[in-house]
Amino acid sequence: MNLNVSKSTISHIANKLGKEYRLGLLNNQKPKFYRRRHVATPATVRRITSYISKENPPTISLIAARCNISVGTAVSIIRHIIHAKYEPFIKYVIPHLFPGDTRKKMILHQDSAPGHTAKGTVSYMKEKKIQVITPAEWLPKNPDAAPMDYSIWCILKERVRKHKVSTLNGLKNAIKQEWENLEQDVIYHASENWPKRCRLIYYAHGLHIEHLLQ
Repeated sequence: MNLNVSKSTISHIANKLGKEYRLGLLNNQKPKFYRRRHVATPATVRRITSYISKENPPTISLIAARCNISVGTAVSIIRHIIHAKYEPFIKYVIPHLFPGDTRKKMILHQDSAPGHTAKGTVSYMKEKKIQVITPAEWLPKNPDAAPMDYSIWCILKERVRKHKVSTLNGLKNAIKQEWENLEQDVIYHASENWPKRCRLIYYAHGLHIEHLLQ
């Protein structure tokens, strides 16, 4: 028997019946609603860890596709992996850089990288009463307000560029060499300019202030 029904119509009906079946609307059943859940199994975590540990890691979308999980789940797993490495670093660095009561005067400036905004990291900061500039407070698309961004990285890039490297290992070695050779006075100078720079950004209502520093 030829019903002369198009493939698109058949596909539409099949999808609709499949949806009704999943919801339990067939055979007079009560509707059942299911939410797709992705479980971060140890194998998945290990696999993602191996991906992000590579010299040239794949994109998050590609990682999600390879692990058969959603992009949101991949981001969540990566955030927890980075947090697991970031928290021990903070536990070691903070007491050494800011011993005793000096920690009360310190405000940690960090961006919204996954490890910085992970629940575990945020909870640890609150528990240890470490003051932090939150992602909502820092300026991601405005004038550089961090000494590393407006000074140190620029100086390091200029020095590394003089090496004229042609391989990845050569670039790594050049960066390590110039980082070790970076004078402490350069870092002090960048830090001393920080309050002035922040005030200029404030008075300029977040607009660019480079021309005011000439």
